Amino acid sequence: MSTWLAEAAEAAADLADAQLAAQEYAAKFGEPDPEELAQVRSELAEAGVGMPEPPEEAAARQAALAKLLGFSDERRVG
Repeated sequence: MSTWLAEAAEAAADLADAQLAAQEYAAKFGEPDPEELAQVRSELAEAGVGMPEPPEEAAARQAALAKLLGFSDERRVG
C-alpha cells in the first residue's frame, strides 16, 4: 500500500509541476492558438501517444533492450 501511495504522490507532484509550467508558459507567451493546439493533438493521436503499447511491440522492445544490455537468451525469456 505504501508503494501505491508513494507513486500516487509522485504522480500528483508531476501533474502539479506540469500545470505550473503550462501556466508560466501561457503567462510568458500567451495562450496557444486553438488551431495549432488541435493540430498538435491530432499529430500526437496519430503517432499513438497515450495509447497502450501492443503486446508484440512491447515484446520486441524488451528483446531489443535485453540484447543491448547483453543479457543471455535464457535471461531474456524469463
